[in-house]
Amino acid sequence: MSSGLTVGFAQGFDVIGRLMMVWPHATKTVGSATIANWPSLILVFVAIGLSVAIL
Repeated sequence: MSSGLTVGFAQGFDVIGRLMMVWPHATKTVGSATIANWPSLILVFVAIGLSVAIL
């Protein structure tokens, strides 16, 4: 029972940490326009999905 709680905590901590890292890298400025940084967003959400699936 204790190991399940530890794995659940680790998974939640990992997802929260990745979500906090999304916002600083979600946009980029090209010239004077701010656009979405799609490759970074896609990679973060794939990593979150894999983390949830594995843990």
